[in-house]
Amino acid sequence: YISKDYELLIAKHCKAKRKLMSLEKLKEQLENNERAGEIAELFVVEYEKRRLGIADGTKVKRISDIDVSAGYDIVSVNTPEAEVKAISTTGFFWSKNEYAVAKLLGTNYYLYLVDLTKISDNGYSPEIVNNPAQEIMENCQWLIEPQSYHIQKVDC
Repeated sequence: YISKDYELLIAKHCKAKRKLMSLEKLKEQLENNERAGEIAELFVVEYEKRRLGIADGTKVKRISDIDVSAGYDIVSVNTPEAEVKAISTTGFFWSKNEYAVAKLLGTNYYLYLVDLTKISDNGYSPEIVNNPAQEIMENCQWLIEPQSYHIQKVDC
């Protein structure tokens, strides 16, 4: 807890630490995020194919190429709907739609967390979270913070 006497001082310090970002830098960051996501998805497709073997490996499909609004990226045999996230030390972003689909599908939904710094390591396996709508949202090991709000003016 912070004493009221120091709140303003700390708020000024925190605000001063905020990094400026140009439009070009934002576009570059979004492109990097998109590339990271694609690399992670392709890794999970290959991971699932190896895990399932020749017979069932052909049933692994990347859905994100067809429908980005599906709420998941991969369809596999034992993991019917799977969302793939490239993770870093700062975590990952999970959209409202992805969360809604995860909540709806419950135990039929899997979240693959892929650390791109480790995918070249021999035998690397991503962290797989079954039923993440419950496992993440109801577990103290995960820090969840809103990043944006949708605001709409309505008549009251």
